Amino acid sequence: MAGAVAGLLVGMLLAGALGTRDVTTSHGNRGRAIESVASRRPADVDAFVDAWQRSRTGTWAVRMTFTRRTAARGHLDDELRIAQRPPDRLILGPLGAVAGRIGDRTVNCATGATGAFRCAAEGPAPPYADEVRHEVAILRSYFAGRSPLYVVGHDGDCFTLRLHLRYPSPPYGDRARFCFDRATGAPTRREIHRREGTDVQEAVEVRGVVVAADFRLPVAAG
Repeated sequence: MAGAVAGLLVGMLLAGALGTRDVTTSHGNRGRAIESVASRRPADVDAFVDAWQRSRTGTWAVRMTFTRRTAARGHLDDELRIAQRPPDRLILGPLGAVAGRIGDRTVNCATGATGAFRCAAEGPAPPYADEVRHEVAILRSYFAGRSPLYVVGHDGDCFTLRLHLRYPSPPYGDRARFCFDRATGAPTRREIHRREGTDVQEAVEVRGVVVAADFRLPVAAG
């Protein structure tokens, strides 16, 4: 179970804010609308996408609490650390999971079902600019067209996403909230609300300066 949870968390975190992926179905059908989009404002979409892109291209380090609560009353309380100095980006996640990239090589480690800490063979990472560009393009697609997957609201340094279409396993649940540090662009709060439960990440430390130690892998990772 620890290995499965760690793998899930790393997969969610590696894309930057719990994962971006294309959700368009065949024939362009994205599902059935839940509510009107009369309140949708392109300026809010642009502000959110810009804030996301800035967070992925800046240099910063953040330490966050991680809280997961499930509908079945399960819970997980842990810590999350992210250091970024493009193209270097390293995530030290809950349950000791490690993911990211150092230069042009990937990093992916977690505790397996046997309790042993293992790392997958490193592989080539795409150019950082291409990686960010692809991620941002997918993110923007969630708000595009007459029937977007999500509608977004803007509140200071925070953005609230609400699911607009009924869709199986939407990437940011039924509702989400993302906040960013004004000085560095680093994420300071991430909330994902699903029927199955809620994940919350809250920053307790944000730094605009990163050092070599921020990219040092745990001893167990070799």
